[in-house]
Amino acid sequence: MGKNKIYFFTALFAFFLFSTFKCLFSCQFFDYYYKGLDALERKDYEKAIHYYSYAIDAWEDSYELEYLAISYNNRGFAYENIGDREQAKLDYAKAIEIKPDMIITLNNRGAIFDKVRRIEDAWEDYTEAIKINPRYITAYNNLGVLYEHKGEYDKAIYNYNQALKLDPDYYASYNNRGLAYFNKGNYEKALSDYEKAIELNPEDSIAYNNRGVVNYYLGDFKSAISNYDKAIELNPEDAIAYYNRGLAYLKIRDYKNAINSFNLAIKINAIDPDFYNERGICYYKSGKFKPALQDFDFASSLNPEHADVFNNKGLVYFRMGKYETAIKNYDKAINLNPYNANFYNNRAISLINNGEYDEAIEDLDEAIWLDSKFADAYYNRGLAFYYKDNYPRTVNEFKKALNLNPESAFPACGLLKISLKMRNFEAVDKYIIKCINKAETDIDYRTLKNNEFTAVKKLRELIRKEGNKLPYYEDIDEKAWHYYNNGDYEQSAIYYEITLMYIPKNEENVFRLARCYENLRDLESAIFYYKYFLNITVSKEKQNKVLRHVEKLLNP
Repeated sequence: MGKNKIYFFTALFAFFLFSTFKCLFSCQFFDYYYKGLDALERKDYEKAIHYYSYAIDAWEDSYELEYLAISYNNRGFAYENIGDREQAKLDYAKAIEIKPDMIITLNNRGAIFDKVRRIEDAWEDYTEAIKINPRYITAYNNLGVLYEHKGEYDKAIYNYNQALKLDPDYYASYNNRGLAYFNKGNYEKALSDYEKAIELNPEDSIAYNNRGVVNYYLGDFKSAISNYDKAIELNPEDAIAYYNRGLAYLKIRDYKNAINSFNLAIKINAIDPDFYNERGICYYKSGKFKPALQDFDFASSLNPEHADVFNNKGLVYFRMGKYETAIKNYDKAINLNPYNANFYNNRAISLINNGEYDEAIEDLDEAIWLDSKFADAYYNRGLAFYYKDNYPRTVNEFKKALNLNPESAFPACGLLKISLKMRNFEAVDKYIIKCINKAETDIDYRTLKNNEFTAVKKLRELIRKEGNKLPYYEDIDEKAWHYYNNGDYEQSAIYYEITLMYIPKNEENVFRLARCYENLRDLESAIFYYKYFLNITVSKEKQNKVLRHVEKLLNP
């Protein structure tokens, strides 16, 4: 899942000073100077640059030097606003050379140094401005932003506090301090600061966006969406607010509204790879694999170093049954970021489905080393041991997974299958109830393992019919064949799923189960079982025949 985008307020200023100096003759300098001020007020930065350039050329030594310094400052401000930081920096340097105690220019140049990560230079400019004027609120605020960029949140908060002591209504510092508290994980204090910022400036979209991010991390997605809506209402061109709203909709599985939000973000900013990546996730979760891959491909073209994109491509190819292609994409993700436990876990799942159990266990060992509380990795390592017939180790791994994530249905159902395999009815009775109860609320399990869930419920029904005894395997197998032979593939699939809980490597039943799902047009499940069949059969003739059939399914 993507990371929310959040705003700082780094304050930059132009001088809007109108001289009381009166020219008794035509003053070209002041004519251009005032036109430049007017252009800045209208935010016509190109015109401002044009007029200040003429003003600087028309400068005469008889005028006060302050106005020449202001002209350089204001032209630098205009350059900054059109994205030309180098020229802005040169103009600010010239203004400071003319008038070294111009605190606004020191502040503005410090902001540019911060943006280009010349941290020490930025620090010197801000502290020099404060030294000249210890009550200069903006420099304290920007110094806080600088420390925040360095990850020194306590120092950032100290400087925001200094700004607020001087002006308790300086809303920019409430916004920025809110972000510092957010980064420290103190969401309640962050929320309080954003609410104060909104109270002081209810027309500013940024504080609404940032408050929405805090709501998101508190799990209050409805409030998050409401805040993003307000941010968009105030600033309809804010791509980040659309993006963040898309993340909130994605979190509540409202993929239609999430895609719409990402579309609007892309319409405003078509070159942010995160926008395409998150929209691709929506398509993937909606089962629309082709547009998902198109988005991931475009995102990786915008940023070839975006490891998450290759991981997400791997997820799509996995769901399509193209495990080898999935593994190649996970390889790329891991090469770009070898410290992400999820990437190893995901590659391991494809390796398991491809029958490469030892390689999967190596990946899962690495995932657990990176994150010792990664419940899914323990579950998947248990699954690899299960397919290697190492049942004691399987039980141990599934129990660890269940202890780490008691709400997950995956390990509970895994322990159920092991209990069936071992004919341990007491354990079956325990885990079948756990599995059903947890699956009712575990949406991920029911999305990925709905067929298994249906089979578990059917097994519970059969146990009750047998007077709370395990039904005989032969009876279940006979029913599965009966339904299969009569073309009732839905019922047949349910019973064959149960038979495989008893005997996981029954070649004939695995093959028939694959055929059932193919006839039901559930190609994802069909390919999974055909590939499982390939992993357990020793017949080369059967392998070749099924391989050719799988290739046709994968490439119709």
